[in-house]
Amino acid sequence: MRLTAYLAALAAMAPAAAGAASATVETYDSGYYRENGVHDPENPITYTGISLGVELRSFYVFDIAALAGLGPVASATLTFYGENGEFRSDTDTETATLYEVATNADTLTSGTGGRAAFADLGDGAVYGEATITQDSRTPMPELTVDLSAAALDALNALLAMTTPDDFAVGAALTSIDGFRTQSFWGASYFSPSAELTLNFAVADVPVPAAAPLLLAGIGGLLALRRRRRG
Repeated sequence: MRLTAYLAALAAMAPAAAGAASATVETYDSGYYRENGVHDPENPITYTGISLGVELRSFYVFDIAALAGLGPVASATLTFYGENGEFRSDTDTETATLYEVATNADTLTSGTGGRAAFADLGDGAVYGEATITQDSRTPMPELTVDLSAAALDALNALLAMTTPDDFAVGAALTSIDGFRTQSFWGASYFSPSAELTLNFAVADVPVPAAAPLLLAGIGGLLALRRRRRG
């Protein structure tokens, strides 16, 4: 083999730049629980806030089983589709916080979670936060939230399973300050209503241990070849 061919082979062994592969999954179910623990499984509305003195919290469930073994997840975002319902506020600024969900997905989506599920949707590790400032009773904008380290840990734990459980996120309006109407996604109806994007870390391709010695040897042969030609 020519020396140039050896050099080409060495170039192929050089470490590849670190990159990332990504995957996007839409909700397979979403909805809301009232503070009295009621959820209608046939209702796709994800009203998050307070209406006529009654608080509502929403949930978003993703089937990530097809992504088993693709970790680790380096970063992730949750995008809520725009034009899905209304933003409602007396102050024109509201904040929603995203939370981990401990309630079993089947229990959550079937409407049997009760008051415990309602409480769960606004409690636990924080997965992210979004604040909107705009006129009340105007269409919801598209929102993309960077998920927290706690969310990434939960995703990686699920993806390490042979058959990952569903990944669920709760949402509660944390700017509620009275009995007026305040909401994200008021009168929403989209289904699916959001998408989860996972960015997977791709490790550098390691250089074989013998590569530096081989390169040094080829360098010596090239030097010797030049002297002979001289």
